[in-house]
Amino acid sequence: MKLEVGMYCRTLNGIVKIDKIKDSIMIDTKGKTHFGDFIKASYDIIDILECRDIIKLFMEDDIAEENTNIFELIAINYNDNEIGVFNSDFQIEFFPIENLRGILTHEQMEQMSYKVGE
Repeated sequence: MKLEVGMYCRTLNGIVKIDKIKDSIMIDTKGKTHFGDFIKASYDIIDILECRDIIKLFMEDDIAEENTNIFELIAINYNDNEIGVFNSDFQIEFFPIENLRGILTHEQMEQMSYKVGE
């Protein structure tokens, strides 16, 4: 896959948006360089999300206030551009991708986690 400016890219260290590409080196919007460590890329962020990612979602209860909660991503509905999480009743609730505020990939979580007994 050819990487292009403006794409979202899932790397081993998280998700970045490509700002520049110079000599096969990808530079994200924060100025950090990446040397081909991408897993997948797309212009649409929903395409690079994976179940088990930890996401921060805007909750629609109060439009006047930016109320967010943290969830594990458990379902992706590509047709309707929605992502699903368990609500407090352990039912799957879908939210529009526009409600997404942050992502911690499951690869990042595995790298950062402390293994009990080590």
